[in-house]
Amino acid sequence: MDKIYSNPQSTAQHQASKDLSSENRKLKAELKRVTGARYSKKDRSVLCQKPKVKYAFIKEYEPFYPVRRMCKTLQVHFSGYYAWAKQPESKRDIANKVVLHHIKEAYEQSGRIYGYRTVTKDLVTSGILISKKRVARLTSEDQNVASQN
Repeated sequence: MDKIYSNPQSTAQHQASKDLSSENRKLKAELKRVTGARYSKKDRSVLCQKPKVKYAFIKEYEPFYPVRRMCKTLQVHFSGYYAWAKQPESKRDIANKVVLHHIKEAYEQSGRIYGYRTVTKDLVTSGILISKKRVARLTSEDQNVASQN
């Protein structure tokens, strides 16, 4: 029976490769733990949003990057972006801005402690007819006003 001998150099290379891969795995785990880093495919950033949000992002960064390149990256058609940019602001958006201004005033007058329920009561007593759900939605979208009581 013949004995098969392995090449000592290939065994050393194999061991070094195993050491490097385990070190790499440890470093990735440490980086993830320290920074809370996540893979971008799992991240809920602009790429996963509705086209309206993507168009707003493109409009914000239009001075810095070409529109067509951003549209391609965000997977929207550039003609859709230009159609969105050309249309006037809707009546509902204008009304929401006015209501949000009143919500902010009521919130500031309360000493920044009222939630959406109490802010809604204040608005209704001052003559602005609005539902709690609309106030909650607007305050959560704005993020400068408390949304829960």
